[in-house]
Amino acid sequence: MRINSWKILRADLTRKKIDDEEIGIETLRLFMGGSGTGAKILYDETSAVTNPLGPENMLIFMTGIFTGSMVPSSGGHSVIAKSPLTGIYGECDIGGSWRAPLKRAGYDGIVITGISEEPFIYY
Repeated sequence: MRINSWKILRADLTRKKIDDEEIGIETLRLFMGGSGTGAKILYDETSAVTNPLGPENMLIFMTGIFTGSMVPSSGGHSVIAKSPLTGIYGECDIGGSWRAPLKRAGYDGIVITGISEEPFIYY
């Protein structure tokens, strides 16, 4: 399996807009896949004054490099955000069954930002 880049789905709930983003191989090499790349995104796009419960905070779901492969213990994923409890970086590494279908759909992660005034469905 050769990895050239990762594809991230970005959902902005305020603008009701969804975009794709490519993460290059150099970033993946420097930050070692899911957890590290998610931490980099959070660091680059938030600051010390970012309100953890505000629209500028991010909710980041990242799969691992080997998710969807036959590599043992490769099925985890990370959820990353600025913590409302501490006001600093927060991460949870968990299992579950959604990450392999996400990879099969062509995405390696999801980044959610913004706040919606009402529930909506994006078509």
